[in-house]
Amino acid sequence: MQAVNYRVADPDRDFKQLAKWFTFLEESPTTEKNLLEFYQSHQSDCINLVVENSEKDLLGFYWVDRLNSKPIIGQMYIFIKPDFRKRGLGSHLFDCLLSGISSLQLNALRVGLNATWQDGLTFLLHRRFFERGRSIGMELDLKSFDDKPYDAIISSL
Repeated sequence: MQAVNYRVADPDRDFKQLAKWFTFLEESPTTEKNLLEFYQSHQSDCINLVVENSEKDLLGFYWVDRLNSKPIIGQMYIFIKPDFRKRGLGSHLFDCLLSGISSLQLNALRVGLNATWQDGLTFLLHRRFFERGRSIGMELDLKSFDDKPYDAIISSL
């Protein structure tokens, strides 16, 4: 494998790609601008690292920030491009993450995971993460939704 470099993310250089990866991980659109605004307002509560190859192409990253509702818990994101998995990059990123989070003084890390991401589940279980709960994401297609059956109820309110 070619040489890689681990470094803190540069907002000008990296946030466009990080926003794309956050969009994938969160299954919700994230823009470069929104990520930058979040980072600027929460910089003291965030740590991150990217891994790049010798051509300066990003191969993955980690990001940890505090949960607003429980500041002693960190929300963790870790991602390696599929073609570069199983080469130790994610393991090294995670080791760096564990070394870097001491400044945040957290008691726990949380991570969201899509149930279909077997590689991610295996990675996390191997590092002693445990299932805290399950959730079901649901969506309503408003373009095809027929709300006429609810007209009588709404008008009676």
